[in-house]
Amino acid sequence: MVLVKGGLLFGRQRFQAKLNCFGGEHAMASYQLRTTCGNERYTWILAVTYVGLKWSLLCMCYGTAHSQEGFGPVLQLAAVVSLDNSIMCMIGSSHGAALSRGCTVPQIWTKPCTGSLKINVDGSWTVGNTDGGVGIVVRDSNGKFVAGRALHVDNVFSALQVEAMAAREGAILAVEGDFNNVIFESDSLQIVSAIRSPSVDRSFVGPVVEDTKALLTQITGDGFTHIRRVANGAAHRLARYASHIGTMATWFEEPPDLLVDILYEECNL
Repeated sequence: MVLVKGGLLFGRQRFQAKLNCFGGEHAMASYQLRTTCGNERYTWILAVTYVGLKWSLLCMCYGTAHSQEGFGPVLQLAAVVSLDNSIMCMIGSSHGAALSRGCTVPQIWTKPCTGSLKINVDGSWTVGNTDGGVGIVVRDSNGKFVAGRALHVDNVFSALQVEAMAAREGAILAVEGDFNNVIFESDSLQIVSAIRSPSVDRSFVGPVVEDTKALLTQITGDGFTHIRRVANGAAHRLARYASHIGTMATWFEEPPDLLVDILYEECNL
């Protein structure tokens, strides 16, 4: 296998040799686990590059830059933990910076880092209708369902409008639930970009976007990131359901029956 991105070329053997320097078999096992998923390989390269540079500095400090001999157990453990945490956090947390570079966004749902929550939001609207639905799904670092919301909305005239309303409702639920260390995910690149922009949004969805920005000041975490629609299945299903219920439904800890199968599937991909 060869990974190529942004002019970087790494073969499997070269990677394995470098990883053995970073942390031995544990690091290699981590590499194999991450690349099996098939997504975020460029992010993984960045993570390994970062950890490699940091490890090289440590090696230089101890006079062992090119040899694994003499590595103390504490240093080796620190390298393995640093490598694994860097990979997990870079894959599971914010991809906002990747938006401006045009990097690949996740194609499957991924668990957030330990101690964090992930809130997926989605909107559903059909051309010709003036109502729609909003779906919100909150999960922890184990993929366990924490909360969810299905909200029927009226006076909707575009998909962009209902996506903006979904983002705002996700932030509202986070404030209501006193959730912190939160990563929000939406499959609407336009809404994610608008929310992340420091400029005031003066478009027709601007008031909703600015409401969302204000709510985010009350929540710690990485803000909104963009994912592909296929990685937003649970929130999408709730949004479709919401468009038919004519009211709002909220769940905590126990998911509604219509989500059980997709929550299991997304958590075990």
